[in-house]
Amino acid sequence: RDVSLRWVSSAKRALVTRQGFYVSSKVDKKLYRPSERITASYRTSDAEGNPVAVAGEVLVLRHRQKDGRKIEEEVRRFALATEKGRGEATLQLAEPGEYSLVFEGKDRRGTKVRGSAVVRVAGEEPDLAREARILAEKEIYHRGETAGVMVNSPVAGVWALLTFEGERVIDHKVIKLDAKSQILSIPMKDIYAPNVVIAVAIPHRHEIWNASDEVLVFKYLKVEVKAPEGPFAPGAKVPLEILSTDQGGQPVAAELSLAVVDESIFAIRSEYAEEIKAFFYDQTRK
Repeated sequence: RDVSLRWVSSAKRALVTRQGFYVSSKVDKKLYRPSERITASYRTSDAEGNPVAVAGEVLVLRHRQKDGRKIEEEVRRFALATEKGRGEATLQLAEPGEYSLVFEGKDRRGTKVRGSAVVRVAGEEPDLAREARILAEKEIYHRGETAGVMVNSPVAGVWALLTFEGERVIDHKVIKLDAKSQILSIPMKDIYAPNVVIAVAIPHRHEIWNASDEVLVFKYLKVEVKAPEGPFAPGAKVPLEILSTDQGGQPVAAELSLAVVDESIFAIRSEYAEEIKAFFYDQTRK
């Protein structure tokens, strides 16, 4: 207490962590063709999100099955530094399979810190021959894009049922699997938005193999308003050109509303209406 008998206090927050930094990682896609260029990005930061420069290594680990359990086999390693907390690695993988791209570094106390991203290289995998898999190249597509979807099958030369599912089966097609691993080109339709589960069922003799993968499909308009250069006199008519296109820049018919607002209002208060895209695309089908 001070001389006036008032309590005076002060406090400061301190973070206590087991390691000096954390690693977050991402890749530009989740499925690659053999020898296709792979780009992995790594970010190193402390517990408060501040960038931390780290001199570390990237380990390429291939996932395999051995004696009924999953193991990781080191394929290669190379040095990588995250200057200003960011680093990027590019590489190519020729052998089909699933890989972890691990960034590893040490903090000031010598503690090893890791962060990894998982990718798959398309193609036949001998040690995983009794499993069916389906995997889209990316997690997010826009309406009208063509998705590359890998299907791995334990058998070749059979017919399979491909379904597109939301609350129910939205769409389906029958496909011929000429090889144990192949990539299908699938256009992303309007009815697949905002998300769709792509599933495959492969019947053969007395068995049936199933697999599925989920993707997001964005479908929204790009709206642009063009006006001639002013100034204009009070009461004058101003012609406006309104363009509505899809993500690919193709014209789309749409019903729109137009509001004319005195811009000085925004000096008093900014726009409080939330972005409409987030309202619709934060919701997905279960």
